[in-house]
Amino acid sequence: MFESPVQDYKSAARALESLRQELSAFAGPQDHKLRITLSQFLELIELFRGVSDDPQAVATISVSLIYGDLCKMTGVKQELKRLINADSADHDIALHTAFQPENIKKCSTLFPTMFSLPTQYQQRIHGEVLSGLNLGHVLQAETGPTALTPLRRHIANDAEGIKYWLLPTLLDVLGARADAKKPETWAGSVLGNSQLTPELLTFSRELTNLSFQGEVAVFDAFQRNLSQESFYTPIFADPSLSQRQKDTIFRLSRFWSWKTDARPLEPLIAGFKGLSQEDQELMSAFFLSTGLAPGEPKIVVSYLPYTFTQLYSKHLELNQAISWGLESMCSLLRRIDEWKQSSSNQNARGIRNVSAQNVWFNHLRPMTKEQVQRGPLRFAIAESRGGVPEVIME
Repeated sequence: MFESPVQDYKSAARALESLRQELSAFAGPQDHKLRITLSQFLELIELFRGVSDDPQAVATISVSLIYGDLCKMTGVKQELKRLINADSADHDIALHTAFQPENIKKCSTLFPTMFSLPTQYQQRIHGEVLSGLNLGHVLQAETGPTALTPLRRHIANDAEGIKYWLLPTLLDVLGARADAKKPETWAGSVLGNSQLTPELLTFSRELTNLSFQGEVAVFDAFQRNLSQESFYTPIFADPSLSQRQKDTIFRLSRFWSWKTDARPLEPLIAGFKGLSQEDQELMSAFFLSTGLAPGEPKIVVSYLPYTFTQLYSKHLELNQAISWGLESMCSLLRRIDEWKQSSSNQNARGIRNVSAQNVWFNHLRPMTKEQVQRGPLRFAIAESRGGVPEVIME
C-alpha cells in the first residue's frame, strides 16, 4: 500500500540528511566562507542523473578521466618512449603522440580499457585527447571555440552525449588539488567552491545549445555571461577602451586567475594600456582567436599562466609583476608567430598545443626570488620529439 504522509516526510528527511552529509564531506577541504552551497551541490548532482544507468557511459567517463594522468607515471612514460619514441618528459605530449592514428594500436597494451568500448565511445575519447574540450582551459579563457568542434561533431542533437564529454573534465576539476598525504582532502576539492561552481554550471547550460548555435556562439555566450559579474565592471565601464580591448583584458584577467586571487582590476587595465598598439593587438589575436579560420589555429600554451600566478606575483610587487608578465607573454607570442609562419602547414586550423611543461618544472618553478628579480623572462620555441612545439628559455 501507499506510504503515509508521515512516512514520506521521514524518507525525504533522511534523503536530505544524507545529501547534507555528502556535501559536508565534499566541502571539507575548502575555506568555510567559500564552501559550495547545498543548492549548487544539488545542481551538480543533477548533471549526473541517468548516466549511472549506462555502463558504457560510466566506462567512457572513467577511462577519459584517468588517461590524462596515466602518462605521468614513470613506467608508462618509459614504455611510450620504447614503443613509439614519445617525449618521455612531457606527459601531455606523450599522451597526444600515443593517440595519433599511426600509434594508438601500438600502444593498445597501455590503454586496454579503451578498446573494450564500442567504436562511438572510442571516438569520443580519441577526439577528446587529440583536440577536445578542456574545461579548465575554457574557464580560464586559455582555449577558444575550436575546442568545441570535436564535441559538436560527435554529439549533435544528443544532450546526454554532452554529459559524457563534460563529466570527465568536471570530475577532474572537482577532484583537483587533493593531497595524497591528507585523506581528509580526498572526498572534495578546493576548486569546487561557491565561486567556481556557478561557472561550471553556466557552462554546462550553454553546452546544450552547441548543436544548433555552433561553437563560436556558445563559447562567446559563456564568456559574456562571466563578464557580466560586477567584479569585471572596471573593465567594461572604461570609456577609453574599445570593445576589442575590453574583451582582451577580460580574457587576460581570466587567464591570470584575477578574480580567483581577488586582485584589483585597475592595475591590470593600466598595464594593458601601457602596451604598444602592436603588443595590444598581439594579445587580442591570442585571446580572441576562434581557431576556425584557415592558417589561424588557436594556440594553447600549457603552464603559461603560472609564469604570472605562481612566479611573478609571488616574488614581485603587483605593478611590476603585471609589467613583466605582459612583457614575457608578448615576447613569447612574437616567437609563436614566427614559428607559425615557418610552419609547413599554412592552412592549419583548430588547436595547436605548445607545451611549456618542461620549462615550467625544470626551470621556472624552482626559481628563487633573487633570480626572478633579475629581469623579465624571455622564451623561444623549439620542436621536441615528434615535431611538437615546446617553450624553452631564450
